[in-house]
Amino acid sequence: MKVWIGYGSEHSANLVIIGKFESAGAAKSTLDTLTEATNIALADEAAGRLKAGEVTKNFSKDQLEFYQRTNLALDPEQLLYEFHARVEGDRVVITTEESEINSLLKALLHGGAKIEVYSAHDHGGPYGRRTKTG
Repeated sequence: MKVWIGYGSEHSANLVIIGKFESAGAAKSTLDTLTEATNIALADEAAGRLKAGEVTKNFSKDQLEFYQRTNLALDPEQLLYEFHARVEGDRVVITTEESEINSLLKALLHGGAKIEVYSAHDHGGPYGRRTKTG
């Protein structure tokens, strides 16, 4: 687990991101791609080549091979922060406390998703807990 480091109002975003795909197969394939990219980022962090909170200056060999093979360039630093993703039929549902979600959105769009993003602080539902009233 990564601990949020910094100060500001952007922590604890309680975001829900739902990508709707043409098929369950497309949703699974997209999640597999995102999982692969995340695993590469975590391996690079463990090897000391990548650090959360720092701008990535050099991509590892595995990152470059992934980007060339998939034609999908993600910010590996963003993939170090905690998020939870799962497939539900033709949807990929991601929940996160982070507000830096560009790489997650890019992966969903690359897979052909129509995307819905909302804060579960303001909108309850099956994927998050509503924390604001009124």
